[in-house]
Amino acid sequence: MSGIHLESAKYKNAPFKVSHSLIRPSDTVPYSPGDAVTGNTTQTIMFTVAGVPEGAILTIQQAELMRDGTSADYFELWLFHTDVTANNDNDPFSLSDIDLDKGDGGIIDFTDARSSGNGLRYVTRLDPGNKIKISDGSRSFYGLLKSVSGNTPVSGEYYKIELKGVVG
Repeated sequence: MSGIHLESAKYKNAPFKVSHSLIRPSDTVPYSPGDAVTGNTTQTIMFTVAGVPEGAILTIQQAELMRDGTSADYFELWLFHTDVTANNDNDPFSLSDIDLDKGDGGIIDFTDARSSGNGLRYVTRLDPGNKIKISDGSRSFYGLLKSVSGNTPVSGEYYKIELKGVVG
């Protein structure tokens, strides 16, 4: 029912920007290729989009990952319309079949790290964009971060993920 509202001029192509920050555990245990990257507590990454109808369809056009570590890695951000079960930090990234079915937002690759201040910044432009439909009754969608190539992190390393796009 909420998808009907998206055809109105009020929401169609309206820009949005969401972000989520996490601080990984205070250790330097190396990530192996395919490990989960989470905060101090096992958590999914939650993005809440204000000012859109519940159950909106979003088109993500740009994704940024900023971190204060300087050891280059290749990351994937897996997107889900509903919350999923997160792995512990440094554990192999794995999803149940039930959680895989929630993954209609696609996977965003962060491959091109650039020096930025005291850390690294990755910018991914998505053309034509990753679409995700937020679950009816919600304005939030979720993500999990995966280390693809592996690296040695900074103890208590800070990560910030920012997504930009339009409604529809």
